[in-house]
Amino acid sequence: MGLYLGKVFKYIKQHWIVSIIIAMLIVFFGRYYFQSGNVAPSIVVAARTNVTQEVSITGNVKPAESVDLAFEKSGTVKKVNVRVGDKVLAGETVAELENSDLMAQINQAEANVASQVAKLSELKAGMRPEQLQIDQARLDNAQTALAISIQDAYAKSYDAIMNKSDKLFYAPRLDPQINIFTGSTQLKIDINRDRLLIENMFVNWASSVSQLTPQNAGILSGVADANTQFIKLFLDKIALMLNDLSSGSSMTQTQIEGYKADISGARSSVYGAISSLKSAKASLDVAQKQLDFDLAGATPADLAVQEAQLYKARADADNYRVQLDRTILKSPIDGTVAKQDAKIGQIAAANVTVVSVISGSAMEIDAYVPEADIAKLKVGNSANVTLDAYGSDVVFAAKVAIIDPAETVIEGVANYKTTILFVNDDERLKSGMTANVDILADRRENVIAIPQRVIVMKEDGNKYILLWEGRSSKEVSVQVGLRGSDGNTEIVSGVNEGDKIAVPQ
Repeated sequence: MGLYLGKVFKYIKQHWIVSIIIAMLIVFFGRYYFQSGNVAPSIVVAARTNVTQEVSITGNVKPAESVDLAFEKSGTVKKVNVRVGDKVLAGETVAELENSDLMAQINQAEANVASQVAKLSELKAGMRPEQLQIDQARLDNAQTALAISIQDAYAKSYDAIMNKSDKLFYAPRLDPQINIFTGSTQLKIDINRDRLLIENMFVNWASSVSQLTPQNAGILSGVADANTQFIKLFLDKIALMLNDLSSGSSMTQTQIEGYKADISGARSSVYGAISSLKSAKASLDVAQKQLDFDLAGATPADLAVQEAQLYKARADADNYRVQLDRTILKSPIDGTVAKQDAKIGQIAAANVTVVSVISGSAMEIDAYVPEADIAKLKVGNSANVTLDAYGSDVVFAAKVAIIDPAETVIEGVANYKTTILFVNDDERLKSGMTANVDILADRRENVIAIPQRVIVMKEDGNKYILLWEGRSSKEVSVQVGLRGSDGNTEIVSGVNEGDKIAVPQ
């Protein structure tokens, strides 16, 4: 036998062209023999069935509701009312910062609201005689205080000139000439002229003060104010000259420092008198306006102003309440405390999570669906879920709740976050469990279907099958429908129930 095979191979090697022709003939006649029905191909039969399309994904179980709670402002933790695992109700306080200062401000603001309400009521009711008496007493006190301020301004101004600045002049009250030698001639001229004017001013001012009463203090306050302002400018000019002065043969440094101290004291005294005059005059104006207001009675504009004051007082109180609320953490949902990092006495930073609460019942799954499958899904699709923790025999019913419109790129592939909600609450569901989800994307019932493997696609995109007709097959165009997850595809047209279809080789 081996000798015979060796001769055959030697013949093929010597006559290779003949060998190729023989091989081609074998292939041709073998194909003819197949098509003539001598060798039957694999056959499938078109039948009616249900075609189901599913999308399988994996994800993780998480609470349908979960909140991370953080204080809106930093502060010292005063109270912690929960521990991890505690059940809480919506609106229940879980932690609180130190807020006694805000409580005091709220009390003060509410008192102001009550005061403004009372004032508005008084305006609407008209002023009582008792209030008018109070207003008059306030006005009398303000007039007396202003008269005292005028007398004080005169005395301090007189002392500043006669006992302080006049030390720097020759004949200050008759022909004043300042005895300080500096380079500013014009400043000397101005100072000498002002000192002469001040002498005449004091004569008139003394006469005015001698006629002063609480009742005319408001009128005479203008004279006192103008005089003290003039003396202030006069002393400022002397201080400017002293700053440019240096010790020499005519004046020692000790003398210079003594003059500076005198003028500085005089200026402070006059400045104080000016401030007292201004404050006393303002108090008198307020007291007079209040009395006039109460005597005149409330106008519509007055009522509007008081209503605005009341509105502002209430807004201030509301603002403090809002600030107080920012020191108190309340759970917005019913659930279970999953995290609690707050400790009494510690400083809690703003916007840093200290307590987390998860819903106590409803659970959901977050998963990512590839771009190739997302078009198959829609909100409301039902799903079956198995959990690694319980194995494939335990199935939980679920449905698609949310499909994010924006993509999430994972490893260069566009995916879409999809939220699957469990239909029933179940205490076996735990946050973090790995879930395997089969989503029912579509379903066709009692339709003609054939395996996807027998459908051939042409280059132009049209599809056909090899319809088997006893001993041979022919190409028949088909229109397909839903492609099932089990490998079967719905046939819309081109195939009838019971048709035999050859499996392409």
